[in-house]
Amino acid sequence: MTPQTANKVVALKKAKSPTGFNTGECKKNGKLEHALIIENVLKVIGGKWKVLIVFHLCQNEVVRFGEMKRLIPGVTQRILTNQLREMEADGLINRKVYPEVPPKVEYSLSEVGSELKAVYMEMKKWGETNSKLLARVQKEHEAELKVSQA
Repeated sequence: MTPQTANKVVALKKAKSPTGFNTGECKKNGKLEHALIIENVLKVIGGKWKVLIVFHLCQNEVVRFGEMKRLIPGVTQRILTNQLREMEADGLINRKVYPEVPPKVEYSLSEVGSELKAVYMEMKKWGETNSKLLARVQKEHEAELKVSQA
């Protein structure tokens, strides 16, 4: 660096969001209100397994634990148990235990959880509209897995 360029301040252009999300529009009292709400929603419903649990409960209304495990290939018993417990604690699902041997446990969406059906239907529509993007992302993900396993 020369002495002339060392003190020069360069202003960078703010990158445009590919989604069009403008954080300036949701600032209120120094907070990103909308972003915080979305972040909190994702804490409750986010994650690979919770989405699938809600999907299957939307399809079947009542699902037993063993059936849920069969419906979601790849999930371990421990992870499924933890996810169901979190969802029950958050009020998204109802858990009904029958006093039998072996124990029979059924899960269903709570009233609040049922409100997610509309959200998932919108996600489905978005996925159908952007199927080419999803196919490309899936191929890239599979390629990355092959490289990491090699």
